[in-house]
Amino acid sequence: MKVSPAYRTLAEKLVFQQNNKDFILPDSILRIISFAFTEEEAQIARHLSFIPRTAKAIAQKVKRPLHEVEPVLQSLADRVFIVSIKRKNKTMYTLFPLIPGIYEAQIMLSRNKDEEYGRQFARLFEDFYSELGDIIKPLLADRERFEIGRVIPIEKSIQGHSRLNAIAFSSDYFSEVIDRNNSFALLVCPCRTASEILGKGCDKPKDVCGAMGLVADYVIQKGVERRVSKEEFIDAKARAAEAGLVNLVDNMLDPMQVCSCCSCCSIGLRLVSKHNFPALLSNSHFEPVIDTQNCQGCGECIQWCQLDDISLRDDKESAVIDYKRCIGCGVCVSKCSNNAISLRERANYQAPPDNIGIYAIHRYLESKRYDKNGLLPRASLGVGRLLSNFVQPKVGGPKYKRSV
Repeated sequence: MKVSPAYRTLAEKLVFQQNNKDFILPDSILRIISFAFTEEEAQIARHLSFIPRTAKAIAQKVKRPLHEVEPVLQSLADRVFIVSIKRKNKTMYTLFPLIPGIYEAQIMLSRNKDEEYGRQFARLFEDFYSELGDIIKPLLADRERFEIGRVIPIEKSIQGHSRLNAIAFSSDYFSEVIDRNNSFALLVCPCRTASEILGKGCDKPKDVCGAMGLVADYVIQKGVERRVSKEEFIDAKARAAEAGLVNLVDNMLDPMQVCSCCSCCSIGLRLVSKHNFPALLSNSHFEPVIDTQNCQGCGECIQWCQLDDISLRDDKESAVIDYKRCIGCGVCVSKCSNNAISLRERANYQAPPDNIGIYAIHRYLESKRYDKNGLLPRASLGVGRLLSNFVQPKVGGPKYKRSV
C-alpha cells in the first residue's frame, strides 16, 4: 500500500515501532491512519511524542506558524485523536496510542455523532486485528509477561471465601480499589459496541466499563462518556461480575481504566484466548484450584470460563485447569454452585507499581525488551522510585484532586 511519509511515520509512532524493530507495520494500520487523519493533520501529528509539548514547540518542529498549527492540534484533541493537557495555564499536546486510546475513543464518540464513520472505523480496525496475532507472536516468544494490564479477581471469589488459601491485598479487592478514588465515569464498552456494529456482538452488558481519576475526568470533559457516583459505579461492576465478565485494569495500585471484558469481543482477551497469549496480561494474585471431592464434573465452570482453559478429565468426574492459560479472574469460583473451586496464591506474584512513574518505567523497559534484572533496568527503577518519593503523580487514588 502506497501512503505518504507523514502517514507512515505517524503510524510507526502510534504502535511504538521504534522500540520494536521486529514489528512489521501492516497495511491495515496505514489504512486506519489515512482514514482518520487528513494529510495536514498527519504532517503535524507525526511531530508529537508521548511527552507533552506546547503548540509553540510543536510549531517550531513542524516549521510552520503557530496560528496555522494550533487550530489543527486543538481539532485533533477535540476529536480525541491526540491528548490535550493543561499545565499552569498552558495547553500541551501528546500522542494517543492506537490501542488502548484512539480505537476506544472513536468507537464511543461515533455512537452518538456519526454511525457510518463508526462502522467504517470498526471494519478497518477488525482488519488490523485479524493480522495482529501473527504480528505480535514473535514479540512474545521470549517474554514471560507484559504488564500493561492487570486482572483483578471477581470479588465474590475472594470476599468471605472460607477456603481462600492466601492473604488478599487491598489491591486484590475491587471494592477497595474503587473506594480509593473520587472521580468515576461509565463507558459504553467500545469492544462490544464495535462487535455489535460488525454483526458479531454478544449479549453481555455494554454499560459496565469505566474509568477513574484523571482518565474519568478526561473522557467526561471530551464528551466521550458521563460522570457517575461511586454507588452507580459499584453497581455497574456488580452487574459485570454477575454476567461473568473479567475485571481488567491498568497494572497500577490505583488504576485509571477499568474494563469488564469478554473474550468474544474484547481486543485484549481475544488475543489471549484465540492466539493463546496469556503473557499479554499481568495475572491476578490468585489462581483457582479444584476440590475433586466436591467437583461433580457438571461443566458449569467450563461454560463460564472466558478463556476456555477448563475442561473435564477423561473420566468426566471432575474439571481440570490449564494453568498456562489461566489469568486468575475468579469467574469460575463465583459461578461454581458446588463450591468446588477456590483460589490459592499464585507463585512469584508481583504486586502492581504504586504510582504511574514506576508504571511508565516498566512499560519503557518492556518496549525496549530489557531484562528487568539487568543493571540498567534496576538502576532506572531505583531512580524512578527515588523520584516518586518527591514527585508523586496524582492521576488516581486518594491523592487525586478532581480537575473537572
